[in-house]
Amino acid sequence: MSSQNSWRNQMQKNLSQPIVRGRNAKDIVYYSQPSSSSSSLSQNLSADHATSKDNDQLVNSLIRYLLMLDGRKQIITKTRIIKNVFGNRGKHFVQTMNNAKNLLSTVFGYKLIELESGKYMLVNEIENTLPHIEPSATESSQMILLFLVLTHIFMLEDCCSEELLWSFLTNLGISCEDDQQHSYFGNVKQLINE
Repeated sequence: MSSQNSWRNQMQKNLSQPIVRGRNAKDIVYYSQPSSSSSSLSQNLSADHATSKDNDQLVNSLIRYLLMLDGRKQIITKTRIIKNVFGNRGKHFVQTMNNAKNLLSTVFGYKLIELESGKYMLVNEIENTLPHIEPSATESSQMILLFLVLTHIFMLEDCCSEELLWSFLTNLGISCEDDQQHSYFGNVKQLINE
């Protein structure tokens, strides 16, 4: 507040100084006090600056909150946003969300999508153009089988006996006989025992 008063005092001091507009004495203009229009103009500018600064802070808080929720893989809902970010400034929700959407897209490369019933989701807009290693059909089928076996072992939270594993695979329709070939995985027993 004191900086605003000192700014106002400096402005009044400057306005009380004569302004020379030309070389003649009749071109000198004196202002004893700031006019009402310049006073209201300075108040409007400071109010607009404060409002703009508050809006920017609100948008930044909203973006940080959205990124934090997304990073923690938590549900982003309108009620959580209003409660934790806006507080008593909920009337600015639509404008602030639009500003946040624009900044998320231009700065972070995320698209904020509104889902049903006031839920939101962040989606990466940046296309991944890096070349990927494509596994062969054989490697792909082996990775799927490995994934199934490891899932079963982790679900048991301990070790898994061979009989339990064969029973699990048989229940999935994957035959585990010695010489029998599965149409997708090939010789399952040989792959697992290797």
